[in-house]
Amino acid sequence: MRTYLFVLIFLLPALAFSQQSVHGLVLDSKTGVPLPFASVSIKGMAMGTITNEDGQFQLSKVDFGDTLQFSYLGYEKREFIYGSGLTDLKIKLNPKTLELRTFTVAADSDPYFDILAACRKTLMQKSQNECKAYLELHTLVNKVPGEIIEMYYNADVRSANLSRLDYKSGRQGIAAIDNSYFLSLSTSAIFQKFNLTEGGKYMPNTPLEMSKKKMMKTYSLSLLSSVDDDDYHHILFEPKMEPGKFFAGEIWVDKATYEPIEIKLYITEAQVKPFEPIFPTDSIGNVYMEITQRFDRFGGEVVPTLLRFEYGFNSFVPLDKSRPIAQANLMAVKPVHSDGIMYYYDYGVPFIKPVFDYQTNLDDYQKIQNTPYHEAFWTQEAVLLRSDRQEAALKFFQENGLLNNYSEQAIEPLKSNLGTKLDHTNRVWSDSTRLIFDEKFRQELKADQFDSRYVIPDKAKYNLNVELYLDIVEMDDTLIYFSKTVFDAYDSYYNLPQDSLTNSFINIHFDLCELARRDFESKVKALSHPTASDILKVHTKIKSDLDERMEIYFSRTRSGQDLDVLEEYNEVVKAELGIDNFELFKVRKGGIPTEITVPKKAPTN
Repeated sequence: MRTYLFVLIFLLPALAFSQQSVHGLVLDSKTGVPLPFASVSIKGMAMGTITNEDGQFQLSKVDFGDTLQFSYLGYEKREFIYGSGLTDLKIKLNPKTLELRTFTVAADSDPYFDILAACRKTLMQKSQNECKAYLELHTLVNKVPGEIIEMYYNADVRSANLSRLDYKSGRQGIAAIDNSYFLSLSTSAIFQKFNLTEGGKYMPNTPLEMSKKKMMKTYSLSLLSSVDDDDYHHILFEPKMEPGKFFAGEIWVDKATYEPIEIKLYITEAQVKPFEPIFPTDSIGNVYMEITQRFDRFGGEVVPTLLRFEYGFNSFVPLDKSRPIAQANLMAVKPVHSDGIMYYYDYGVPFIKPVFDYQTNLDDYQKIQNTPYHEAFWTQEAVLLRSDRQEAALKFFQENGLLNNYSEQAIEPLKSNLGTKLDHTNRVWSDSTRLIFDEKFRQELKADQFDSRYVIPDKAKYNLNVELYLDIVEMDDTLIYFSKTVFDAYDSYYNLPQDSLTNSFINIHFDLCELARRDFESKVKALSHPTASDILKVHTKIKSDLDERMEIYFSRTRSGQDLDVLEEYNEVVKAELGIDNFELFKVRKGGIPTEITVPKKAPTN
């Protein structure tokens, strides 16, 4: 199958020849153990990164003489002056010998509650920042890999808490365990509900969402390792009552500013939990969670930089033979364990949002499944080096499951029908696959949508929504854009009677939209060193013109019922794309067959 992929790269003036991409490994100097998610930065510059879970990092655009900075909580900071030609570094950090040297119990001591109250105040200062965010999630079911998810977003951070995530791109790997899938459908929604200072009904409470008076009533505090040389307070907090409703944990607070450096939350048997089973007859029990949030400063404000999470529970499927589920899963208790990270980076430099109208209620999986694969984005972005565990998981899913959006070939082929409201899968235009109408692809009109005294016009009985998907990526000296023509199965429906012209009418419409996308590509290519704004302006104009032309198409063809006019449009598609929909769907003037033979494959040009 031929797939049209347009990825154009415009090179801007090159950077100094001395810049290199540096790889390295950050280790504990005593044990030699890799330090996961350690901070790596260039002194005096905003750019930086973190190590992956194996302690490995990659930092681009490093100049000879740059000072690299490495830090990890509980370890002494280290600086390293980069020398020319050094591309693989091994950095050893010394653990602070004074950490946990003393342990002072202060269960009801006001000063330590004052510290947390002051810390809460810094977190509640009004601020708003936007950045990029990367999510990685691994799930084991019965200790067998069940899923892996990678997603990129624009993150809206307000008062040091995540307010909103706007989807950029994503991919997933899944495998059936005992013929059933475990899917984390809305992981991103969980993060958006997690608020350290306001709490909520979906997560256990923390001391930072309480007044000092309520905090003293609810929690006991213990001071860990406070010596004069430390630049932070390390405080342990434990609930006095109802441990299933309150997080226990530890917090590191800067002594000078009272800003949080890191907070770790944990609970073993949560009564308040952000998870619920898809089927109401199933149940989730014995939930444990551990969440670690790291903070830094951006523009004089406290912002989150890393959230590490781990959770697990027992999933129980009752004996319900009415459900289409494998017998092995009935009455089965399966341990589920998930862990991963949300990494916030490039504050003030968010992604350019893709031009695509997503339904607001789509979950993470639906967004991934309905997004065209953009290979250049995943190659260029790669904010963290792939870990050994990721490599093993991808190999497992490739051999035992399904990988979506990890390569062009890995995307599931288009099905032989338009799809249904239950299927909810968009279709990317292809010259080797046609859309075939299915009777299920209908949507009941609401009774109050039209006045019952009037006949409902044909145009109101269907909606064929096609999007010209556009994704633009700015990577230092490179501008990459990528477009696809996508049939939107969520907003589309068809309630006219099906006849022998239906498939031609729908596919010619889809093909005309593809011609508009190619017109967009040619106009952008004609520009000299276009900016992202230039590309977006061309796209807006092309889409506006397309909408007008499609209204004319629907009107002139009388919603696909005028054979002569439809044949005119078919000739245009045939001339431009080499696809004869009338031939494929056996449409002939003067003798239209009542039955349609579905073609297995359209010709390629």
